[in-house]
Amino acid sequence: MEPVTELALFGSDLTTVQLIGLAVMSLLVGIVGGIVGIALGVVRLPVMTAVG
Repeated sequence: MEPVTELALFGSDLTTVQLIGLAVMSLLVGIVGGIVGIALGVVRLPVMTAVG
């Protein structure tokens, strides 16, 4: 009985860790994407005004 419950707990822990990992990854990707987007926007404005 015990090994089965331990295995089930380990399985649920694994899925929880995977979910947390996915959440952290998506959060990091969002933050990095936002920083890159802002940087590109800041760089693009002077270039556009200089060219325009």
